[in-house]
Amino acid sequence: MTWKSLIVEINETASDEKAVAAAIDLANRNEAHLVGCLVAAEVSMPGYLARELPEELAQRHNADVKEVIERAKGKFMSAAAALGERASFKSLIAESGDLLPEFLALARPQDMAIMAQRDAYKSAPSSGRDFPENVTMALGRPVMLVPYIGAPEGFGKHVMIAYDGGRESIRAVSDATAFIEGADEVTVLTIGDGDRAQMGKALVEALKHHNPNVKGDHLPSNHQPIASIILSRLADLGSDLLVMGCYGRSRLRELILGGVTREIFHSATVPVFMTH
Repeated sequence: MTWKSLIVEINETASDEKAVAAAIDLANRNEAHLVGCLVAAEVSMPGYLARELPEELAQRHNADVKEVIERAKGKFMSAAAALGERASFKSLIAESGDLLPEFLALARPQDMAIMAQRDAYKSAPSSGRDFPENVTMALGRPVMLVPYIGAPEGFGKHVMIAYDGGRESIRAVSDATAFIEGADEVTVLTIGDGDRAQMGKALVEALKHHNPNVKGDHLPSNHQPIASIILSRLADLGSDLLVMGCYGRSRLRELILGGVTREIFHSATVPVFMTH
C-alpha cells in the first residue's frame, strides 16, 4: 500500500511549516495528492453584539479573514509547487467549537492526516494545543505528527514500533505497512515484564515476511515512565519514525497508557505515526 491522498493541517505558526514540508516529502515519494487545510478559530461574539457592530468594523474583520486565507494559500501553494495539480488548498475558519468535526469531515476521505506538534514554549494556535491529539482520537485514519523541529527529508528509513500487543498497537502496525516495507531497518520495541518480550518476538517473525531487516528490542521498565524509555531509545538507535497506537482515557488501561500518548504528543522529536 502507498499513500495516495494526504491532508496537512495549516495553522499559521512556525511549526506548521515543518508539517507542510514533511507532507510534501511524503506526497513526492508516493506521487500522492496533498490538501493543505488552513485551520483557524475565530473569536465568537454574541449575536446581539454582532448586530451592533458598525458596518465598517465588520467589513474590516471580513477583510482580515480573507487576508489570512490568501496568505496561507499563497504560502502553501508556493511550497507545494513541485506537486503541480496534485496540490490543493482548503480553508476552515469557524468558531472553535466547530473546528474538530469540520476538519474530521475533510480528513476522513484521505489516506492520512499530517498534523503539526505544538511547541510548549510558544503560544498555541487558535485551533488549540490538543487539536492534533483530538483529531487522532476521533479520525479513524492514520495521523502523522510532525515535531516542531521538523522531520528529516526521506524520513522512515529506520522505523521503531512501540508494541504492547494491544488492539491499538497492532492496528498502527497494520496501517504502517508501507513504511515498514520501505524501511532500511525496523525495530520492534517492547517494554516491561510478563509476556511482552515474547509478543515482540512473534511480531518480528511476522514482519520479516514484509521486510527481512526487522529486529526485536526488549527493555525492562525499571519503574521509569514508558514514554521516556521510548523517546530515549529512539535517540539511542537513531530512529527517524515512531509507529504506535494512540490510547484514549475512557477505560482504566487507557487512563494509564493515555499518559504515554500525551507525553509522546508533547515531547516527540521524530515523526510519529499513530492510529486509534
